[in-house]
Amino acid sequence: MKLRRLLVELKNVESNQYHKEAKSVGIDRAIELIKAHCSQSMFTPLCRGSDQVDPACVVDVARIRRPGVVSNAVYNTEIVDKVPAWKKYPNRHSSMICSTNYESASEFGNVYFVFPYNNTKLAVAPASTMDKSFFSFIQLFDKPDITNSITRTLTDLLPNLNNAHAISNQLKLNINIDPSTTVDQFFNQFLTPEYNGFKLVTPDVYSKMGLTYSGMHKEVWFSGKAVMVHNKYIRYVLGSIL
Repeated sequence: MKLRRLLVELKNVESNQYHKEAKSVGIDRAIELIKAHCSQSMFTPLCRGSDQVDPACVVDVARIRRPGVVSNAVYNTEIVDKVPAWKKYPNRHSSMICSTNYESASEFGNVYFVFPYNNTKLAVAPASTMDKSFFSFIQLFDKPDITNSITRTLTDLLPNLNNAHAISNQLKLNINIDPSTTVDQFFNQFLTPEYNGFKLVTPDVYSKMGLTYSGMHKEVWFSGKAVMVHNKYIRYVLGSIL
C-alpha cells in the first residue's frame, strides 16, 4: 500500500478487539521459565503498567491484536507496520508496549517486570513515546515545536499536497526538496528508524545499553513470548535466580 494512501485512509481506521492472551502462573513456575528462556533479560527486564493482579503470568504477545482506535499512537503504529523502512521492526499491532522507566509504567496500572524470551527483537524508541521520538524529523521544521503526532499532522495535509516539495513548503521545512521527489520517497527518507534514532536489539544487547528504571524514559516494544512478574514479587524472583 502506498504511504500516501495509507495516511489518508487512517482517518477511517476501525477499532479492533484486543485479545488478551496472558496465562497466570505461580511465582516458582515463573522463576523456572525465566531461568530456562530469559537468561538474556534476567537482570534487565522491562516495565509495563497493567490492570492485572496475578503474581506472574506468561504471555505470547504475537497473539495479541492491539486496538485500532484512531489516536496519535495508532497513526504512528500504522506507519511502523506499513512503511518498508520499518519492515525489520516488530509489528506494533501485535506487540507489547513497555517502558524502561518504573514511574512511567506505573501511570498505567500495577507495574509488572517483563522478561522477554531470549533473542526476541526489542525495538527501542529514543523517547518515552512514539509521538516524541521523531527527533531528527522534527528538527527539519523551521519551528520545531510540534506537539501533535507527526504522522497525523502530515495526514491532515496530504489531501491537498501532490509532492514532497509541496509538503516541504507547507510545513516550512528548513531543507531543500527536489520538486521531483514523491511523497513516498520523502517519508522513506525522513521517517525511517535509522534517521530518527530507533534501535533494534536483542535482550542481551539491551542489557548493555545502560538504561536504568529511574533514568530516561524510553518506549520499547516487542512481539513474542515473555514472563511478567508483579512488582511485589520481583525481589524474591531476582533473589531466586541469582
